[in-house]
Amino acid sequence: MQCIITAFKAKIKAQQMTIIKINSVVSLNYQLKDDRGEVVDSSEQTGVLSYIQGAEDILQGVEDAVIGLSKGDKVSVSISSDDAYGEYDPELLSTLPIEAFEGIEGLQVGMELEEDTEDGPMLVTIKEVSDKDVIVDTNHPMAGQNLHFDLEIQDVRDATSSELEHRHVHDSSDGHEH
Repeated sequence: MQCIITAFKAKIKAQQMTIIKINSVVSLNYQLKDDRGEVVDSSEQTGVLSYIQGAEDILQGVEDAVIGLSKGDKVSVSISSDDAYGEYDPELLSTLPIEAFEGIEGLQVGMELEEDTEDGPMLVTIKEVSDKDVIVDTNHPMAGQNLHFDLEIQDVRDATSSELEHRHVHDSSDGHEH
């Protein structure tokens, strides 16, 4: 009987280690759909997403949906635009002189560029190009959209002290070193 109890305790302990909690490294497959049900992004295209639970690297709605789940669990979650990337703000459109884009080849509508700002990198989308001006949009590309995620937990582990210190997942296969 003692052997069965010990085995049961070991099984419970192993399960507790794989439950998503704050400071867990979570690896998941995802599929993101818009309100029409069209897939706009997925881990099939970009690879498994890994993040530290609680590090605020992903949408809070995703973190809330997976807390307490384990490897192999699946969940679907819808996040309103207000709780995702906010409402679309037409005030975030700017007109810049074409000269500001010297050295950028093939400037065209829909092109996304990264701009360095005081607050870090910002993604801008080209909305219009003329001979004199370029209209750029600094709204997040998914601003104003409700997001619908299908998530599948691929792996859960405790974050290392180094990962917690740097606030991101370290993957030895990506050449990331500190």
